[in-house]
Amino acid sequence: MANVKITDLAEDTTLADSSLVELASFSGGVFSSKKTTLSTLAAYVIGKVNAALTAAPLPVARGGTGGGTASNARASLGVGTIAHPGYVAGRWYWASASAVGFSAAAANQIRLHPFVLSQPVTVSDLSSRLSATAAGSMQIAIYAADATTHMPTTLVAASASISTAAAGPVSASVGSAVLLQPGLYWQAVNIDNAAASYQQTHNAYGPASGYLMGAGTLASLANAGFVSSVLTVAQTFGTWPSLTSASFTEAPGLGPVIGFRSA
Repeated sequence: MANVKITDLAEDTTLADSSLVELASFSGGVFSSKKTTLSTLAAYVIGKVNAALTAAPLPVARGGTGGGTASNARASLGVGTIAHPGYVAGRWYWASASAVGFSAAAANQIRLHPFVLSQPVTVSDLSSRLSATAAGSMQIAIYAADATTHMPTTLVAASASISTAAAGPVSASVGSAVLLQPGLYWQAVNIDNAAASYQQTHNAYGPASGYLMGAGTLASLANAGFVSSVLTVAQTFGTWPSLTSASFTEAPGLGPVIGFRSA
């Protein structure tokens, strides 16, 4: 074949793993050429990159983990040991490791409390538990958190209405199961009556949400009666709006503690 410039070659825009690539080598003053497939070339390059990163892990300052193994990476990033072993399909879990109590709350008001997922999980159902009962309904939801402010933003999962007429564990499907990636989320409850008492953080032993979220005032953080605080926003029962632009009320108080089923 006559010598041609690379710029004179036709461009192939339909590359596939089986596409051929010409390899040129120079040895002993002689040029030679061979061919290989893109998939073989990609595997070679990936192997070389993996070997290089194992021998000298990419430092944190350049976007890496600084460790060639999981334990070394955790140590380099300062995240310690894994916070959760992972979720098993078909089993029920608490959204947060919390001491719980029971309390009624205002009707037509979304109450929110933060929690952190350290492992991905696919959620099919949401749950709570009722103590005192009343005719009416409740709904349970999970909201995502803003990456900067950490406040609730978009709805990621919500249950159907659940009757509050009978005491005991209650649950409802979220419809299509939802995959939640590790990160900060908000557990939320809204109820259409102020008489039914459902599961919330215990006022003496509940999780200190101030640990995750901080507090707007020292009085909210270091309140004598509560170690947890709660966000609330008025909302007619039955609708879960975006909370991206919501005006929240933050005060010491009980926040919802919900459960979920892993799919």
